[in-house]
Amino acid sequence: MRVLVCGNQAEHLWPEACVRSLKAMGHEVELIYYLVPTERDIQSFLPRKHWGDVPHLLKEYSSRKALMESFFLSLALEFQPDLILLAGMYHTWSAETLDELRRKISAPIVLWSGDNPYEQGATDIFTPSRHYDHVYFTLFGCAERAVPDLQCSAGFMSFGCDPILDSAPSDVGESLRSSVSYLGTLKL
Repeated sequence: MRVLVCGNQAEHLWPEACVRSLKAMGHEVELIYYLVPTERDIQSFLPRKHWGDVPHLLKEYSSRKALMESFFLSLALEFQPDLILLAGMYHTWSAETLDELRRKISAPIVLWSGDNPYEQGATDIFTPSRHYDHVYFTLFGCAERAVPDLQCSAGFMSFGCDPILDSAPSDVGESLRSSVSYLGTLKL
């Protein structure tokens, strides 16, 4: 299966761990960061005459976001993923970007949030939720709280690597259970 992983470039290396684990399982995987372009992104999806503009584009949040959304759409069209995994809720793609993606790509979009969407400063994940096929929360209780606010299904998926040991607490309802086990992180 071809999986496009989107995540933040941060010290905990969650997206990178997802990529390594998915590759180890035999999947073909591409990674793109929300706000940090890689050399691959620049060289593959930006005309050479604009490479020198990149440092200027990265100075402003709005131009950085627009550039990365353009790279994301270009990579998705080129890679044609079978699944899009949004690893983390911070700096997720806008509803407009996901609208455009949905017009061109039919792959399921799964948001996997390790954070509480109700904490101060959290990105609004509810507005683009109509584009998600499913949202997983790794903080117990967040899924139940968010269900009324989401326009997609939600569930609980713990931080862990053993589906027997690292599973939802026994009082989690069947509708919030997941048979998927966490792929790994260096933080927790």
